[in-house]
Amino acid sequence: HTLVIPKHHAESLFDLPSENLGPLLGAVVKTQKIILAKLQPEGFSLGLNQGEIAGQEVPHVHLHIVPRYAGDGGKSFQSLVRQVPQESVEEMGLKIRS
Repeated sequence: HTLVIPKHHAESLFDLPSENLGPLLGAVVKTQKIILAKLQPEGFSLGLNQGEIAGQEVPHVHLHIVPRYAGDGGKSFQSLVRQVPQESVEEMGLKIRS
């Protein structure tokens, strides 16, 4: 588990100047390549918790890089979200598109 933290202080991605987004993602990719070469994971999970309800404990943007291996017991990002009735999903989609 590795964190990539931008030097510019921002509590959330909304607060991070757009010119810092590319370098942040570039640093994530560079770090993944190093982890891949040294630890040979079968995949990665990347995480960004934004807001206390999402699990953000430190009020500074940071991305989690978690190397993944078969049988590690981890789950996909989609497993974090509870199932909602299909009509609710459709209503949310309409709100977002409007």
